[in-house]
Amino acid sequence: NIFVMQDLHVDGLFGYTTSSWRRTIELLSTGKLRLRDLITHRVALAQFEEAVNLVQSRTEPMGKVVVTYA
Repeated sequence: NIFVMQDLHVDGLFGYTTSSWRRTIELLSTGKLRLRDLITHRVALAQFEEAVNLVQSRTEPMGKVVVTYA
């Protein structure tokens, strides 16, 4: 499987407690945590295969690749 052979990861978001969400919102609202600096690519779900190829190739600097669904 491509994820195992290429050591790729699919991550999601899971909130543990209300207090952890409040702390995250506080960090975001004060600018101490800037997600825009971490996310370097956004790809529509329809281009998921292209996103996987992008991550595999690593031909350009990248942080997080976010797959969007709209």
